[in-house]
Amino acid sequence: MIYDLIQQFADLGHSVFRFRPGPGRNLDLPFSFRRRTRQICQWLIRRVSPSFTGVCDLLSPTNIDIRRYARELSDCIRQLEDASKIYVVAHSRGGRIVSHLRVDTRVRGAICFAYPFRHPTSHPEISRTCHLWRIRIPTLIIQGKRDPYGGAEVTDRYRLSRKVSVQIVDADHGFTKIGADSRDDILSRISLFLELPALASVTAKG
Repeated sequence: MIYDLIQQFADLGHSVFRFRPGPGRNLDLPFSFRRRTRQICQWLIRRVSPSFTGVCDLLSPTNIDIRRYARELSDCIRQLEDASKIYVVAHSRGGRIVSHLRVDTRVRGAICFAYPFRHPTSHPEISRTCHLWRIRIPTLIIQGKRDPYGGAEVTDRYRLSRKVSVQIVDADHGFTKIGADSRDDILSRISLFLELPALASVTAKG
């Protein structure tokens, strides 16, 4: 569905650019080494300050990469000199990157599908959510009820900026198995958010 949506933007005459971040520097390290390093950092922080057991996540290679990608995306946006109105569409990890975007008056809004509020098999990572209350760019998060990275409870569990609105729909993390009614609701909400004519519902999966 997400790729279908982006194609509709192009069909309406809007310029579409794709930003694809790399795999991250931490992936070059053996998993056992990264896990052991993280465990040592967590143990040290618990010894120094028990109330900040998750703070080492802010210094993790993954979070450092996310912040670096956000700076790179901001630099790319600045190079779009002819664009007067920019919207950013992201999915999953891309939502984490977009949530750190620098404020640019031309960036009118961001749409994030399936923001990963938490990892389903890992401990809570504060780098995913601790900054969400400071977002200054109007942001629409479309979250699936069946998303293991955060479902219908996210609006009550996490502190969000007033610039952030959340739509809960009947979908999984990949938005590949959703009904026609949910698809129409999503497209209607996006049309209102972008102040565009009603977007057409399509049946192709994506």
